[in-house]
Amino acid sequence: MSTILFLLAMYIEAQENIMHCGRLVGNGGAPVEYATIGVPVCGKGTLSGIDGSFSLLLPSGCRDTVVISHVSYKELKIPADRLRATASPITMQPKELDELIVYDGKKKKTRLAGKGARIPGAVATFTTESLGHEIGTVVEVKRVFEVHEFAFNVHSSNMGSARVSMNIYKTDETGMAFTNELHAPVYVDIPASEEKQVIIVVPEKPLLIEPGIYFVSLMLVDCACSVDVANAAIHFPLYMKKSYMRKGIGCGLEKVPVNMGLEVRGIEYR
Repeated sequence: MSTILFLLAMYIEAQENIMHCGRLVGNGGAPVEYATIGVPVCGKGTLSGIDGSFSLLLPSGCRDTVVISHVSYKELKIPADRLRATASPITMQPKELDELIVYDGKKKKTRLAGKGARIPGAVATFTTESLGHEIGTVVEVKRVFEVHEFAFNVHSSNMGSARVSMNIYKTDETGMAFTNELHAPVYVDIPASEEKQVIIVVPEKPLLIEPGIYFVSLMLVDCACSVDVANAAIHFPLYMKKSYMRKGIGCGLEKVPVNMGLEVRGIEYR
């Protein structure tokens, strides 16, 4: 009897959820890697792989809008039922870059986001289940800020390799609207090591941040495990300053009482 009920439950679950698969490419056919694909209405989401492919499990009969985002491309919105019926690759159009504005006047070296005091012995952890999750700080920028570098520390990592992205989203008081201000992805690979690693990343293209409210975050976008998947993790030192977590496209910000120490350094125009 229990076996029949178990098989029936599996059958019902299979009927209630359908896997939607696809592949993202640019105009020239090159794969679009690490794009976020999700349905904001139901909070389901995923990332595209390095070959642009993705799979997204959605409820059967879902006709909600699937939102596809990447820092270098224009956002795409596709009905879920149409996405399932699409066999050919999905082409994304490149964003038009804003004109670079040159500011004169006084400049001051400063941080857009700081980290607070270190909590001795405490760490935050990214596991394989954290793919597509972001953690960072919400900051109010009052003067034009020029980004020079991102910086953070890694306490230890036993993943074979891991890739994280740095992001700066313009948001608002609701914490539900996110527009990535970067012109190109900012990635860094973190090798496996039991030693502390100091990571400093300089964006390839200049970036100016206008006054407003921003979510500055670190996202795990890829990993390869050299140990058992259940035990693979990256550990970051923890600091005494509140931060926010976002668990994918369509998800709002969840407040966290501590942070992982991501800093954004640059100059402020006065």
